[in-house]
Amino acid sequence: MPESYPFCISPLQVDLNAKGKRRMIVDLRYVNAFLPHIRFRMMSLARDLANVIQPGHLLLSRDITQAYYVFYLTLRATRYSCFRWRGKTITGTVLLFGLSLA
Repeated sequence: MPESYPFCISPLQVDLNAKGKRRMIVDLRYVNAFLPHIRFRMMSLARDLANVIQPGHLLLSRDITQAYYVFYLTLRATRYSCFRWRGKTITGTVLLFGLSLA
């Protein structure tokens, strides 16, 4: 079987967010069941933030709502990022929202 051949086809749905905009939801629970659960907490941020940021420091903000689309999957990983839309099987090539390791 080729590395790019779909191995898992996850359920897909489209939902409306709070602003009424459509968003795609790929249900990756079946893929996530085989991934390790890595717990991550940034405990020092709340404790140290006041010591790091001082009055007069320049702060920037960045909208990262599209950040998932800049992380490309390896060919081997795309086998697990497939879903069906309108009768066609689509293979995700970028990080999909819902992957537990993301």
